Amino acid sequence: MDQVTKELAGGLGVCTPSHRLIINASSATTELGAFPDLHREVFAALHRVNRHSGASGYVAICMPDAAEGRGIEAMGNRFVLFGTEELLQAVLDDRNLAALSRRGMFRGRIREQDTDPAGSGMVLMRTQARVKHIPDSGLAARRARRDARRAAHIAETKGRFGPSDKPAKPPRITGYVMLRPGLRIDLISESRPWTGETILVNSYGLSTMTAPAVLPWIEGAA
Repeated sequence: MDQVTKELAGGLGVCTPSHRLIINASSATTELGAFPDLHREVFAALHRVNRHSGASGYVAICMPDAAEGRGIEAMGNRFVLFGTEELLQAVLDDRNLAALSRRGMFRGRIREQDTDPAGSGMVLMRTQARVKHIPDSGLAARRARRDARRAAHIAETKGRFGPSDKPAKPPRITGYVMLRPGLRIDLISESRPWTGETILVNSYGLSTMTAPAVLPWIEGAA
């Protein structure tokens, strides 16, 4: 960034989605169970950039691989960030995130983004639930086992019930992000039409259920 403001930005900011940054976790990262580490550092880097961006605008994020299930595993292993090229490069250059890149934990590439308002989109919203402080005990492990059992049950019973007469709703995926060890916030990922409306997000690149910000993500984009 050419100029960093002396005062940290706070509250909501406008994202200008002229470019996108796709961060793909490497196969080794997912196989070794290190995705939560990448997860935390992506959001931490995004947060640091947004807090220092000032009038330059904010970076926004979505996770298009979110699938049925609960917990951190439901959010998938791919992040798509939107913003100006300068801000997205600043995310990649973040010291901690760059260290993970050198270790081969992810691949990241910045591309220009088509923002014509006529297509699909994604929204990643923070729920109204309060930030959860998880103590360093067996609680997190028990919750992970419960989430695994629930996901297995969903997979086992899929297709057993006949079609409903109710109109289909867009898929809504519930998961969470770990902002740091022991501190999490709950999220909802959802597909919505991209109409070109202003993208307003917080310093973690997230919108809220009361003011969802749709990002111009088209599946299959590289």
